[in-house]
Amino acid sequence: MRYLRRLEVSYGLQGTALSWFTSYLNGSTWFIRCRASRSNPALLGCGVPQGSVLGPISFVLYTADLVRLIENFGLHPHLYADDTQVYGFVVPTQAVHLQQQFLFALTA
Repeated sequence: MRYLRRLEVSYGLQGTALSWFTSYLNGSTWFIRCRASRSNPALLGCGVPQGSVLGPISFVLYTADLVRLIENFGLHPHLYADDTQVYGFVVPTQAVHLQQQFLFALTA
């Protein structure tokens, strides 16, 4: 899981602390509920369980370098709560170039 790797590499978590996060996140599932209907549970491949106690701090730790990374590509970030928007400004004739910047930034 990327988040666990990020805790290890960027913040130096190891040993018991990293094991604690690993046990908390591994095996987490999600499902969709609409009134009385509910989907089958699926393994959570990334992120943390919504509404969890660790959710807010986990988001902050995982996205700490995001603003700098986005700005390095000449783009502009806007973060609020758990939403991130990335935008850029160009003249209409350069729209394809901006689109390429976005795609490159997403795959970097």
